[in-house]
Amino acid sequence: MKYVKYALIALAPVVLIVGLLFAMGSGDGLPDGIKVVNVVTGETQSFDRDSRKEAAPYKNSSGERVFYPVVEEDGQLVIKHRYRDMFMQRFADKDTAVDKQSFVINAKN
Repeated sequence: MKYVKYALIALAPVVLIVGLLFAMGSGDGLPDGIKVVNVVTGETQSFDRDSRKEAAPYKNSSGERVFYPVVEEDGQLVIKHRYRDMFMQRFADKDTAVDKQSFVINAKN
């Protein structure tokens, strides 16, 4: 009986940890991809979050930072709040697929 008590004391933390891991799930809670829009063309894409080692906004093949992260608000894609000032600094006087008042995207796909 003494050994059973010691076995239970030794196994209880292991069972607790395994139970917590199953309850919390195996994911990290982050989305697998980042939805972005090319603000010049209006084309939307999804980037694998692990494949992008640079900071947003992301560069196109020409090296221009035109891919901005977007979210859906009221059924429309809009540039995320934290990138709006940066977008306006770069594209305030340029023709884009973004409404510069509401930051709604005129998406092509």
